[in-house]
Amino acid sequence: KGDLHIDAHHTVEDTGITLGMAFTNALGDKKGIVRYGHSYVPLDEALSRVVIDLSGRPGLHQDIPFTRASIGAFDVDLVFEFFQGFVNHAFVTLRVDNLRGENAHHQAETVFKAFARALRAALEGFEGCPLRYTAKNLVFADGNPAARLMLVGEAPGRDEDLQGLPFVGRAGQLLDRMLAAIGLDRQSVYIVNTLPWRPPGNRTPTPAEHAVCMPFVERHIELVAPDMLLLLGGVSAKQLLGTETGITRIRGKWSSCRIGGLDIPALPTLHPAYLLRQPAQKRLAWRDLQALKARLDALPPR
Repeated sequence: KGDLHIDAHHTVEDTGITLGMAFTNALGDKKGIVRYGHSYVPLDEALSRVVIDLSGRPGLHQDIPFTRASIGAFDVDLVFEFFQGFVNHAFVTLRVDNLRGENAHHQAETVFKAFARALRAALEGFEGCPLRYTAKNLVFADGNPAARLMLVGEAPGRDEDLQGLPFVGRAGQLLDRMLAAIGLDRQSVYIVNTLPWRPPGNRTPTPAEHAVCMPFVERHIELVAPDMLLLLGGVSAKQLLGTETGITRIRGKWSSCRIGGLDIPALPTLHPAYLLRQPAQKRLAWRDLQALKARLDALPPR
C-alpha cells in the first residue's frame, strides 16, 4: 500500500530504487536476498517471476512481472542497473522461481552477474572499513558462481592484494592441488574471503573489521546459495558458525551455517597457509577432503 509511481522518464536504476524503497517501507525488518543455486531466470521471454517472500507470513507474496516492454533488452548491464538500485534500497528476501527456457544456464549467469556487480559496487563504495584505504585492490571472488561448493577463506595476503583475487599465492597453489586431489578445480568451486581487503603487513584483522564486513559475506553466500560450504581456517569457521572453538577441534565435523533463509552444510578444515607451516597436518586435511568429496558425490543431480 502507498504511493508508487513509475513512468517513462524513470531509468532502469530509478525503477529498482523506487521498488526497493517501497518494499523496505512495506516489509520493515525482513532481510536477506536468496538466489536458489539451481533456479534459472528465463530472460528469453522475461524475468518471469520474482516473489517477495514475507518470511513467516505464508500466502502473502508479491509477483513482479518484468517484460521487455517495461525494462528493455535483458543484457547484464540493464539487469545490473535495476538490481543496483533495488539491492541497495531494499533488504528483503527474493525468490526467483517459475523458471524455464532452453538457455537457462546463461540466463542464470546473467542475473547472477548483475547481482554480483551490485554487491561489488556496494563494497567498492563502502567507507565503513579502514582496510580499504590501505589495500591496493578489492578481493571479491574467484571461480564459478554456479558451483555447488563455496569456499570461504580468511583475509587476503600480499599476492591476493596485488591481483585482486583470492588464493593466488603459495597457499592458493596448495589449495589448487588439494582441490585437484578430489577432482575439482577453480571452475567447479566458488571462492571468497571473510575480508575483501588485505590488512596492512598481513596483521591479524580486528574483531571490528570482521564485524563490519560480515554482512557483505553473508549477502554473498545468500546470493550464490551453494549446496555446501568449505570453511578454510579458524577465522572463517568462527565467523560463520558463531563458535569460539579452535579449528583443530572442529575441523572435519559437519555443521550447519544459517544465513537468511538458507541452512547450508558447512565443513571446517585447516587453512592451506597453516598446512604450509605444518606439513604434517596435511593428513588431517586429506581426511576432510575425502569427507567433502563423499558428500558432494551424494548430492542429487540438478
